[in-house]
Amino acid sequence: MEIMSDYTVYIYSIPNCKYCSELKDKLKDKNIEYTDIDVSKPEHEVEFAQVYDKTGTDAVPTILLNKHLLAPDVNFWSIDQGVDIIEKIINEKL
Repeated sequence: MEIMSDYTVYIYSIPNCKYCSELKDKLKDKNIEYTDIDVSKPEHEVEFAQVYDKTGTDAVPTILLNKHLLAPDVNFWSIDQGVDIIEKIINEKL
């Protein structure tokens, strides 16, 4: 799959989160580049609070793909489903 360079994927995660690690591993396997944002660090507190305000949850991993904000148990219910949504957005150029 060819990944468009005009897409930016951010993964809001915390250390030792098995779901965060699983998502990042699956994205790597599919050659989808992403930036990891460790929300346990104080410098990301305000940014993640804004994510919480938009999603209503502080669950991780939360995905930001351009204008699409995807939260676990809100927009996707499994890591595979989250990856599928990412691929769909990238492929459909939404």
